[in-house]
Amino acid sequence: MSHCTCFESNLRIYTNANKNTHRSLVFVHGLTGNRDTTWIHRHTSFFWPRSITEDIRSARVTTFGYTVKPSIFCGTPYSAPVLDSARHLLESLLYHRETHKELPIILVAHGLGGHICEQALLLCQESLELEKLRSSVHAIIFFDTPHSGDLIATPILAFNKYFSGLDIPAKQSISDSLPARSDLFPRLEFEFRELLRLTQDRIKTADWVGISSSNKQSIPLSNELTLSNPYAHLNHADVAKFSGRDDEGYQFVLSTIKKWMYEMP
Repeated sequence: MSHCTCFESNLRIYTNANKNTHRSLVFVHGLTGNRDTTWIHRHTSFFWPRSITEDIRSARVTTFGYTVKPSIFCGTPYSAPVLDSARHLLESLLYHRETHKELPIILVAHGLGGHICEQALLLCQESLELEKLRSSVHAIIFFDTPHSGDLIATPILAFNKYFSGLDIPAKQSISDSLPARSDLFPRLEFEFRELLRLTQDRIKTADWVGISSSNKQSIPLSNELTLSNPYAHLNHADVAKFSGRDDEGYQFVLSTIKKWMYEMP
């Protein structure tokens, strides 16, 4: 049986009832979801972050939420909503890790959440306290986060991918206002690759791709493992959802997390 603690509107923490936690998993949603719906199967209501604490009894799971607006595609590499969300993530983790500072971390991110995690790790060079936090990050699983190609350089393509089929106010006018090209995400990906290189690939990475990414040419991250997703036919919104504990996808991701936890110091 897992225990849930909600500290504030953006952060929720799950632990096993015995609270004997030695590892930390942080889930960061993408554009079209929130800290709950991104990970909940639409038919079975299976919420796998909670199940992680039951299948890995030493795990402490945190789901992070943030406000998402289409303006996320605007701005510069040094002034953009993605930067603000990354700072918010770091501030929340620092505050709620006061009694768990030594716990190794695995980040689990969906779509844009992967870019927010990358930006957060890049921001960790700003202080010694943040450097210590980054040194605790052991791995990242990216669920359908593009790392190269036209999708990250062309805001209109990204907007159409993430907001396809969604009824949002002034959708067409927002689409029309987006710049033709942007260096926001290409610059972020370049800097993150440099971080991996400079840290000698100490942070492990793995990609779990959906139908929108599986047929695109993409330059892998330097130590990237592309997980064998049995549901690569799923769209972006569903790629991070599993039907239950017996789901082949859940079991594969669970085994990857267990392997990484075993390798942690």
